[in-house]
Amino acid sequence: MKPISALLLFTLGTALGQAAEPAKLKLHWAKNYLTISGDHLPGGEIKIHYLEAYCRANSQTTDWSKHTVVGHKTRLVSRSADGSQLKLHCVVSDGVTVEHVITATHDEVDFRLTAHNPTNKRSEAHWAQPCIRVGKFTGTGADKLEKPAANSPNEPLAKRFSAAKAVDFIDRASLHWQRSRECVTCHTNGAYLLGRAKLKADPAPHAAVRKFFEQYVTGWAEKKPGPHGVVATAAALALDDSAKGKLSPATRNAFAEAWKTQREDGSWDWLKCGWGPYESDDHYGVTLAAIAVASAPENYAATRDAAPGYKKLLSWLKKNQPKLAHQKGMMLWLSNADQAAVSPEDKSGWQKDLLALQQADGGWAIATLGDWKRADGTEQVRNRSDGYGTGFVVFTLRKSGLPPDHPAIRKGVSWLKANQRESGRWFTRSTYNDKHHFITHAGTTFALLALGECNELAALKE
Repeated sequence: MKPISALLLFTLGTALGQAAEPAKLKLHWAKNYLTISGDHLPGGEIKIHYLEAYCRANSQTTDWSKHTVVGHKTRLVSRSADGSQLKLHCVVSDGVTVEHVITATHDEVDFRLTAHNPTNKRSEAHWAQPCIRVGKFTGTGADKLEKPAANSPNEPLAKRFSAAKAVDFIDRASLHWQRSRECVTCHTNGAYLLGRAKLKADPAPHAAVRKFFEQYVTGWAEKKPGPHGVVATAAALALDDSAKGKLSPATRNAFAEAWKTQREDGSWDWLKCGWGPYESDDHYGVTLAAIAVASAPENYAATRDAAPGYKKLLSWLKKNQPKLAHQKGMMLWLSNADQAAVSPEDKSGWQKDLLALQQADGGWAIATLGDWKRADGTEQVRNRSDGYGTGFVVFTLRKSGLPPDHPAIRKGVSWLKANQRESGRWFTRSTYNDKHHFITHAGTTFALLALGECNELAALKE
């Protein structure tokens, strides 16, 4: 078959004005992202998911992941010495090959695509879609947020509590995590999406994280993470949906994949790499999924798609009673989402267990919530309150029905408002090693959620 050529021209002349011949724009391509950069370009660069998808006909009225997207793989063939030209080779899953020649001048980028079908079948692809991130170029949106400094126990305490700074921190931490790691993780963008929609602030970063999750699910057509990754993604999307009152197609698709790998006993093959509290035992994955399914809008738990799997979840939880304090906290959270899932006796007992772990200063320490072992063999610090321990416990106790004026809750709130760091985060030492302390990200989200459950955010004057 004869090759088909297409010509695209992306012009920047209007935005760049009529200044005298600046240096050529530079092009870079890696991990399916095309970056156009130049000192004279507003924001310094434009980043494009190139190409995000080859698409079938009737895509506007059909399911994105099940019908629209035709899989493809792209590799870099060459890059000119001055960075002004790229050549890419793309193979679409139906056999079509596409050669891309991308050339930049000082104020425009020229795209020349030549598609060839070596097969004897008509190609399924009718059009292709790039996804352009223009936040830096326009000076607005999530892209303008800078990466936060590394989590450190030595960061000074804030002079006064600021909810706005805390929200800004989790926005930036989540955005930069997914940009650099290109994955979903329980301690950063996953935890973020569990509760971000319930907080008031600029919606742009939240929308960017949400879009990343939806695109992540779409990418499963080519490469899917392990069961833990699928479940964590589905749960985050469902709890994000719960704040909006409508279950999205992406969430349904994510759960559909999760149910496929659920064990007959109701659990999943969860990641157990020693990073407590999330990646250390099966109990977390089951309770997280149960909370998400029970919280999902439109009575998803009772639907034909979800009911059998949800029944298995509850059966597994009855047979595997929580032993660790963190597991008990998760069950208390579930008691809010599904009152029938937890008995009054169990709920009361678990509340008492968590209350007994409160430190003299009014906070809780994450190390007291589990029996996780540190990589270097040193002892956990169990007598020092931290953001995750305090935020998580106050949040789950409130979800289980403890009133905001309960003395222990009030002490926990006081600790949170007095121990925020200058950047807006609440520091939490990792339960595994001392390299990064990413649990600080989740801890800051839970601190905000805890304060929200105690009616402490609306009255703040920022």
